[in-house]
Amino acid sequence: MKNMTSFLVRKIKSERTVGETLKSKRQELGLDLQEVSKDTKISFNYLLALESGSYEKMPGLVYAKNFLRVYAQALELPVKKLEHLFLEETNARKQVKIANVKHYKPVMKASRWHFLATPKLVRNSIITLAFLAVVVYVGFRVQAIISPPTLNIISPAEDLVINSQVTTLMGQTDPEVTIAINGKTIVTNADGSFAEELDLHNGTNIIKITAHKKHGKEQTIYRRIVVSENN
Repeated sequence: MKNMTSFLVRKIKSERTVGETLKSKRQELGLDLQEVSKDTKISFNYLLALESGSYEKMPGLVYAKNFLRVYAQALELPVKKLEHLFLEETNARKQVKIANVKHYKPVMKASRWHFLATPKLVRNSIITLAFLAVVVYVGFRVQAIISPPTLNIISPAEDLVINSQVTTLMGQTDPEVTIAINGKTIVTNADGSFAEELDLHNGTNIIKITAHKKHGKEQTIYRRIVVSENN
């Protein structure tokens, strides 16, 4: 690679470059670059790019070649010879660029995760997540144990007035919750529903329904039922 580049550079430097030839002739004629730009209608920057060999600053090699032809004619230089030298220079630069691309080995950037995701870190992360899962589960279980059970009385309604001394109390609670009506424990279904027939007396009856969870709090609801004496 190094030998090829040196050979190409020596080949270009074996004679004056296009830019050196143009600049030398212009100075020999005592011309200012601004004057040449005005006479040739070529931008000052493009003329400067031709003299410095900075062809990449031109709008394209085709334009550069046309500007070179006009500039060479204005300086009364051999156009064909300069065009041939121009092609040699541009081709040599292309070959150097291709050689550089072929020998270029891209360096793969290691991602941040590559450095962070060590076996130890992965193991510790799994342990931490497992611990957090256990903590959350235990928290839910403790909350479920210490919180009072739900208790919904479907029937009878509050402040019910009836003519009968018998009515049915129906409700819903959580599974495995004990229900007591006026201190008497009743049987509940597996889904927490319950129903119990109540014996009432004439006048006002206060019914106390208590839901009790093992190792937990109680939930109590009262129902007031009035039995009319005209039964």
